[in-house]
Amino acid sequence: MRFKNLSQLKRPKPLEITLKSLPQHILMAEYAKEKAFKISELVNMTFEESFEWYGFTLADQDHPELIIDIGLPQNDLNLQDYTALGSERIAQFQELMQKEMLINGWIHSHGALNYKHFSHTD
Repeated sequence: MRFKNLSQLKRPKPLEITLKSLPQHILMAEYAKEKAFKISELVNMTFEESFEWYGFTLADQDHPELIIDIGLPQNDLNLQDYTALGSERIAQFQELMQKEMLINGWIHSHGALNYKHFSHTD
């Protein structure tokens, strides 16, 4: 398809589903779970310390409830007790995603922080 100018390009509206309460259980493929733990392990090995990081949980559009992969966009800032991911990085990540995939959530580490429950940011 050819466009005469860029004003003809339109981003699709994101699908937003507002939850009445947090889910008590999530569906996650073993691959996605192992990948999340491996990312934390590799961050720890690379920096010889534990750093926080942000990522996305990914699903197939036909089954948005099932986490099948972990997407790791470039974070803007990674420290031991804080991480940041700006809207530009999110947009860059979305534009590189396969068309049949969608972001169905986010995931992050608490690094070496002693959190056993949700933090204030969570």
